[in-house]
Amino acid sequence: MTDLSKFLSFVLRHEPAAIGIELDRNGWVEIDCLVAQCRAHGKAVSRELIEAVVATNSKRRFAISDDGRRIRASQGHSVSVELGDEPAEPPELLFHGTVRGSLPSIRAEGLLKRSRHHVHLSRDAGTACTVGARRGRPVVLRIAAGRMHRDGHEFLPLRSVGQKVVRPPSHRRAKRHSLRPADLAGEPLVVAPAGRPHRVMLQQLLRASGCELQVGVEATGWELMLQFARYGIGITVVNDFCPTPKAMAAVPLEGSPRTTYYLVERSGFTSEGAAWLIIETFRSG
Repeated sequence: MTDLSKFLSFVLRHEPAAIGIELDRNGWVEIDCLVAQCRAHGKAVSRELIEAVVATNSKRRFAISDDGRRIRASQGHSVSVELGDEPAEPPELLFHGTVRGSLPSIRAEGLLKRSRHHVHLSRDAGTACTVGARRGRPVVLRIAAGRMHRDGHEFLPLRSVGQKVVRPPSHRRAKRHSLRPADLAGEPLVVAPAGRPHRVMLQQLLRASGCELQVGVEATGWELMLQFARYGIGITVVNDFCPTPKAMAAVPLEGSPRTTYYLVERSGFTSEGAAWLIIETFRSG
């Protein structure tokens, strides 16, 4: 997998012409085109292998587009590309995770950026709930994003993430480059507590594949879930931006929903300083 990662870095950062592909102005190329051209030049590559490289690369060198059709290098280009995301039209509803103690001020003043340059929103309530839970008992707010966009607010898509399965290299499916929900049947899983959106999503995904969730242990937060998996209590499913612990392996979970994180910005603001660092870190993983 390391050799493929180096090869993708070469063609997506420096020499796309080496295999006859063209990057668009933002550095993207169709995955199907990339696979075809790699094979035409003697490189045995598949979509599944590429998705595995993206999910398991510890430095998050690559990103897959929202629709799952394109790939690009996240940084380090020697060819000319524009990595900055353009303002995009958001869905009618987005979600913001906060804590109960913040509700009085939000109701009185609205959702403000405070000391930050932007307000961060999520496409689904589950991710927003996870964000809010980092500071206490979470509350999820529904944001009329479509109406805000029509009123002149800018929405910038920061990053789209899927789900990955984290398990030890000795796991019986360790050689697979991706896993399907049905592959998790009978597996003890490290999961969020009952009722949490991420667990509900996972239950629905497994049931749609004809199997039930088997709980190994409950844990709150990505870090604790990954730690329990590292202890061998069970495998776990987490957002693919979560760093994979050392001595563990991760592969994409096929068919899992993708989550897009949005940044809301008033026209005229420039991201700099700490805000710029946060945004760039999020974009590159």
